[in-house]
Amino acid sequence: MGTSVWIFIVSTMFGFAHGLCNVSMAEKCASQLQELYDSELLSSISSPDQAITESKKDLCLSTISGNSITQCYTTNSKSCVDQDHLAIQWNETMKDATNLCNESCSNYLEFQTCESKILYSAYRESKYQLFCTSYEESLSCASEILKSCKFNQSFFIDLIKKPTPRHYEQLCLTGCVNLDETIGVIDSCYGNIANIDKEDPTTQCEQITHQF
Repeated sequence: MGTSVWIFIVSTMFGFAHGLCNVSMAEKCASQLQELYDSELLSSISSPDQAITESKKDLCLSTISGNSITQCYTTNSKSCVDQDHLAIQWNETMKDATNLCNESCSNYLEFQTCESKILYSAYRESKYQLFCTSYEESLSCASEILKSCKFNQSFFIDLIKKPTPRHYEQLCLTGCVNLDETIGVIDSCYGNIANIDKEDPTTQCEQITHQF
């Protein structure tokens, strides 16, 4: 079987081809979201006081940042025309899911506003203190919402682009007062180390650091 034929078959099955409208796959994805919602609705009715489950957390996260189900639906339906039933079914389920999540956290959609406070570009531009400040502002924002919410901080952390939370832990929780200056010294130090195989790098590092 030729490569081009195989690619066409895979694309037809999973909706990867550019401009493809795969109605049956989109309907399947929409049904999966409906099943997830139905399960959480039944659970909330039968056990209204139970703690937030991972499945409900996933459902609520999907209404904000999406997941594999939303990606599947979007990929397979974005090029469809004259298929209004797809959008109607999908939008109704998303609305129902949002309403269900609001019962656990009435302002949970506002987590998006908190996440938008993070200056991702500051990290890329090595403006670490600015990045840390913006990240802490986002956490403070989320904390206000969590005061009247059944979700915990992990829900908000899952909305943040990866691996940003790890960058925050590695940089911002070090206790450095002048973070940008400290990182700059370290970068300059290692950038100027010579003969690393012949000399103690710590000694060389100290020599470079004394220049600052």
